[in-house]
Amino acid sequence: MTPTACPSSNFKLSDVPPVGNYKVTAENGSTKDAVQLAWVNAPTIPLRYAATSGASAKRAGSRVTISGLVKRYGTSGWTPYAKIIVGFQHLVPGPKPHTTVWKTIGYAHTDTHGRTALRFTLPAGRYRVFTGNASPSFWGSASNSVVG
Repeated sequence: MTPTACPSSNFKLSDVPPVGNYKVTAENGSTKDAVQLAWVNAPTIPLRYAATSGASAKRAGSRVTISGLVKRYGTSGWTPYAKIIVGFQHLVPGPKPHTTVWKTIGYAHTDTHGRTALRFTLPAGRYRVFTGNASPSFWGSASNSVVG
């Protein structure tokens, strides 16, 4: 994506600037609470909309079904994030004692309502769903962890 010029030298996110990459220059400013901010030159900063993921799990014997719901925020508010790839993860022991890591166990697409589900034969544990940062318009997200 080619860096995009800012619509003006002063803009607020509530002005709904277009999604894209913006060149950042040395400036300062303040928040609504009058907290002073300063930043230095950076090549570009991405401006993307938010995405959010939620998960639930249901166990029947040795099989667990993990369901996910993904939404994205845009000019119409929160809407289902349809037809994207969602990853499923299981929390497992890490490489060092007393550590854990999220291990990816599968992928699926969301439907037109932003929903997805996969069934696994895995031990009881903690699970979550996630989306990546592959979209230039939306940030990735990870759901809450659920026990299944």
